[in-house]
Amino acid sequence: MRILIPIRDLKRYKRNTEIYEEYQQMSGEDRKVSANQLFTILAAKHNISVVMVRRVLEQYTQDYPLSVDNKDNYLHSR
Repeated sequence: MRILIPIRDLKRYKRNTEIYEEYQQMSGEDRKVSANQLFTILAAKHNISVVMVRRVLEQYTQDYPLSVDNKDNYLHSR
């Protein structure tokens, strides 16, 4: 059985994944940047609002639970 996914959803998923990965990369660096500054940088880069960036990050971690840090997850190899 094939599942058809609208193109707009694929574009949104790719954008959200890119935002999440950039946020993880920028928050992991040794720079002294607050979360609000990271949200502002990502919002400017992707031409969306800061509130939307926050929602994207919250929704992304809810929809894809393995995207969170899995140090304590049993699926993570030690």
